[in-house]
Amino acid sequence: SNHVEKYGNGRVPRDFPQNPRLGKWMDKQRRYYKKFKDGDLSSNITEYRIERLNKVGCEWKSASYENQWKERYKELVTFVEKCGHTRVSSDFPENPSLGNWAYRQRLEYKQLQKGDLSSKMTSDRIESLEKIGFEWDFVPGPRRKICATL
Repeated sequence: SNHVEKYGNGRVPRDFPQNPRLGKWMDKQRRYYKKFKDGDLSSNITEYRIERLNKVGCEWKSASYENQWKERYKELVTFVEKCGHTRVSSDFPENPSLGNWAYRQRLEYKQLQKGDLSSKMTSDRIESLEKIGFEWDFVPGPRRKICATL
């Protein structure tokens, strides 16, 4: 199944837990593409590959992590308003990327708790998530009823 069909967009982030190889590969294509557009002939990308990637919905500019975070947070707030909780899982049919994002927040939080300085979790993010009742220990189960009101 392709990324666009599954997630509704062509934004494959560099750090993509569901498919780390795809994330790293796409990051490399973006760097090649930028070199190509800047006229650098040493770029390892061709017009043909660019056309093929465009056809499948590739998005060349990766939104900044901060912008992506804010966008997903707003989506989570909407989810909480509709469902009354933050237990969104990655198989949430209306927005699978929101469930993936929530999962990632839990991982980043655990990394931070262990003293891992590579964690992207910040005290501001923790505060924002806790303000809407984010459950740090939620483990999504298979086919768990997520939200009856949607």
